[in-house]
Amino acid sequence: MSTTDETTDTSPSETALAATDPAPSSAAADLPLRRQAFGMHRIPVRVGVELGRASLKLSDLMAFRDGTIVQLDEDIDAPLALYANGTLFAHGEIVEHEGGLAVKVTGLADPQDGAEPAA
Repeated sequence: MSTTDETTDTSPSETALAATDPAPSSAAADLPLRRQAFGMHRIPVRVGVELGRASLKLSDLMAFRDGTIVQLDEDIDAPLALYANGTLFAHGEIVEHEGGLAVKVTGLADPQDGAEPAA
């Protein structure tokens, strides 16, 4: 997951996420009027997707070349982790959407999981 200090910077995946929201205007309409007045529904949230993690030694990283394979700690069929501002909020699976790569949410994360924030 990449991060920047610029909240106005949007990646293609964030743009795709915004573009595929089933009803962006109805979501704002469902918010209480007080929250709408403060514009909270327009606050940008950085969303990232994690396939898995790996722990490597610095010497291993320095030896990377084109074609290097990094073994991740997740099975190929494991759900992906979706993070909002570094906090796990959902799980999903990779899908093709309108000719591009997308993530379909398959479930919301349980706040009681004590999930580790994305690094």
